[in-house]
Amino acid sequence: MTEAIIKSGFKRRVYGICDAPSELIRELPAILGCEERDLSVECYGLNHFSWFTHFTVRGEEVTERLIASPELYQKTAMQYFSPELVRLCDNQLLNEYLYYYYYRDEALKAIQGAGETRGEQIARINQEMREALRTVDARTQPEAAFTIWMQHYLRRENSYMQNESRQEKFHTREPLTLRQFIEEPDTGGYAGVALDILEAVNSTTTKRIVVSIQNNGTLDFLRPDDVIEISCDLSRDGLKPVTPVKVPTAQKNMISCVKEYERLAVAAILQQDKSLAVRALMAHPLIGSYSLAKTLVEAYLDDEQFAAWR
Repeated sequence: MTEAIIKSGFKRRVYGICDAPSELIRELPAILGCEERDLSVECYGLNHFSWFTHFTVRGEEVTERLIASPELYQKTAMQYFSPELVRLCDNQLLNEYLYYYYYRDEALKAIQGAGETRGEQIARINQEMREALRTVDARTQPEAAFTIWMQHYLRRENSYMQNESRQEKFHTREPLTLRQFIEEPDTGGYAGVALDILEAVNSTTTKRIVVSIQNNGTLDFLRPDDVIEISCDLSRDGLKPVTPVKVPTAQKNMISCVKEYERLAVAAILQQDKSLAVRALMAHPLIGSYSLAKTLVEAYLDDEQFAAWR
């Protein structure tokens, strides 16, 4: 999305955000027995396709201690991965979405067994929420309307990756009242990441944040105009991407492959070109098939809103 916005000609400063990296990083201090401000982590890759490396607490390397901790695989988003896989990834932690790549067969079987995809699940929950909201007047019954929204929101949040991994989340969110929702600080999610960026660009204090920006040489195996997801030190003085100490060859190959898909997908959207869309899916490691790519593109674009595509 960030790459498409930039390549569409949008001239303002753009930071792509995702809460998955920041949520994992926020979970680590409890395992390491430190404050979040004392923990330093390097994240690199692409959106929903990134790795975490070089963990230090007040300058001391703690990677071995971290990856050896059973709690890492029980009380963080690393619950979806095995310690052996982490070792095979050169002792680097993984973005939770990498589950679909490293456990592709298991994920597919689980989704097929669940009887619905995540998109279908969300659509069903949203439809049930809309039906419930029709039974109240939000203007005169704000608490009742909020309770309905909260119930369905928690169904969505607490079922995250459940069908795909056949695992319960290590923690689930509890319902809030309308007053609690308004009064209690919320530092998580997309809003938390966005506020972190806004605070940092207006502060003299440097804050490390994971954002999606143009590469400009940070990862030397990608093009300068490619958008990457990377740890950045951000303040009023500007943004400085943190070049990772080590990017293993396996990760380079995976990132390069998915980035080629992203380039082609963005070009297909901007040019409304079906053949480029097929090429994009052919390049994606989870597709990698002309016949499947063509079938998917034809099915997806079989709608009036895509009539201009050629």
